[in-house]
Amino acid sequence: MEGFYELKKIVDKLPWPKSPKFIFTSNNFNTDEVFKLWTARKVESGTKYYIGQHGNNYFTFRYDYPRPEEQTADKFLTWGWKSESSKYIPMFNFKTTGEKISYNNKGGLLLIEKPQSARVKTWDVHSEFHNYFEDQKKFISELTTEPKKKLTIRLSKLNSNIKLNEASRWFDFDKSIKIDDGRTNIKNLIAESRLIIHTYDTSGMLENFSHNIPTLIFWQKGFDHLRESVKSDYQNLVDNGIVHLSAQSIANKVNEIWNDVDKWWFKQNIQNVRKNFCENYSKNCKNPTKTLISFFSKK
Repeated sequence: MEGFYELKKIVDKLPWPKSPKFIFTSNNFNTDEVFKLWTARKVESGTKYYIGQHGNNYFTFRYDYPRPEEQTADKFLTWGWKSESSKYIPMFNFKTTGEKISYNNKGGLLLIEKPQSARVKTWDVHSEFHNYFEDQKKFISELTTEPKKKLTIRLSKLNSNIKLNEASRWFDFDKSIKIDDGRTNIKNLIAESRLIIHTYDTSGMLENFSHNIPTLIFWQKGFDHLRESVKSDYQNLVDNGIVHLSAQSIANKVNEIWNDVDKWWFKQNIQNVRKNFCENYSKNCKNPTKTLISFFSKK
């Protein structure tokens, strides 16, 4: 591997534990090369290696599974997902625990845009994104005056790095539209909004559900990206008006509930659907520290 010996020198000088009982991370397995080499050495010496779920699409995405981090971990701690395999330990959403996010039930409408896929796919990602963009415009065109007037479009920071000129494309569509370039803290945008719309299957959706923030989902291509075993869970979200698979459908829903979003969101059936979904995919925990200590103390 290019640079391996230089990397080895760095690891040799680390002031990290020489004989850790276990190693746990939810992040560093991804791009932290120093951590990876240090961990590989410790695992070869008998140290247990535990990984916490990082983001969404684990256990639901039909492609690219199991992921390398699932295969290499001695135990994989999930956000609630249960498996017949003893490797998977149902826990809670690590990102939302202890975090406080508020929203404004008289605020605006926040539309969160997805990043364009990298050009490593077997299909035309530019054509796919063009169709997605056209569908977004169609949705906005169907909004009534009030929600449209209070709309903020949150762009992906990743898109600005690949020179999509996305903001210009939006202004060509409507010069009065309010754009956030993706650099504002998302918590601040949520705090100013009464309703959040995610336009792809994202961790933000799970985080909002966990925080009980009024949220709608707008996807293209239906359930093409989901495993057969989980489609019924997502269909339940569709049946209760949380997930929408067409521009007209979601526009109708926003227009219908806009004057009192909370009245709809806090209906018993909607809350039951949200809670049941979170049990599997974004579980809350009242005593996260105690729960983790209990797990690790037995190892």
